[in-house]
Amino acid sequence: MKDYLRRLFNRNADSQDAETAVMDDAPPATSLRRCDLVEKRAFLLWTAEGSIPGRDVYYWLRAEEEIAAELGERQIS
Repeated sequence: MKDYLRRLFNRNADSQDAETAVMDDAPPATSLRRCDLVEKRAFLLWTAEGSIPGRDVYYWLRAEEEIAAELGERQIS
């Protein structure tokens, strides 16, 4: 998973104009798979905090927690 995230973040960091924090034309959350939601959220968290290298697992786990809380599965403590 860590290698996948590193490739994802490096690929997206190189093309800053391809991904924005506001996704107006994105499909509704219900039509996306859970892993897609987590991937998008992790990337947005990473870019929002300055694209800090080496924290990919932190952002992935944080994104999983946030998505789970939004879907009513868990409470963020």
